Amino acid sequence: MTDPAEFSRDLAPLGLVTVNHIAGQAKKALAATREFVSGNLRPGERIAAVAPDGTFLGHVTRKVDTTEARVTDEAVLMGHLYAENPDSLYDHEFIAPGVSERQVIAVLKKYAPEMVDSEARVHPWAVKAALGQVMAGGSVPGIEIVTVPGTTAVYPDKAAGPAIEALIRSGVVGIDGVVHPRIEGAQA
Repeated sequence: MTDPAEFSRDLAPLGLVTVNHIAGQAKKALAATREFVSGNLRPGERIAAVAPDGTFLGHVTRKVDTTEARVTDEAVLMGHLYAENPDSLYDHEFIAPGVSERQVIAVLKKYAPEMVDSEARVHPWAVKAALGQVMAGGSVPGIEIVTVPGTTAVYPDKAAGPAIEALIRSGVVGIDGVVHPRIEGAQA
């Protein structure tokens, strides 16, 4: 990588705009390629990434699906937790709609309490406890067990950088992640 200090003042913006564009394209390509690979790997499967010349570039793994408890109906959960333990809820104060943000709640409470509104909120510790209860086999209204698809993890080999860059320069792999296999006997 060239030291940005070596760029002239006039050429530095060209480099920055170019790298920014490539980063944006690469980010889109990474998401699309990851989605494609995820859809074609079985949970727990691991596949090596190998260049056409046999160079090991790393591997890709689809992690195993997991289950977790999620709040699916906050109002139902709030009602349940209030019935079980009223201390699970607290009043969350906020500035009522239409009131200037420059004003401070403490001042409003003291001098104009009608401008302050509040709503009940569940303490994070109460939600965490309820999620744990469901994961342990219990049942809590407003919480369901859901299956979370395993993510696809990419583990590039630490020494693969130059080989990956060569694949891009040669056109075998595009910046979009598409692999363009060489046809035997074709002109490069």
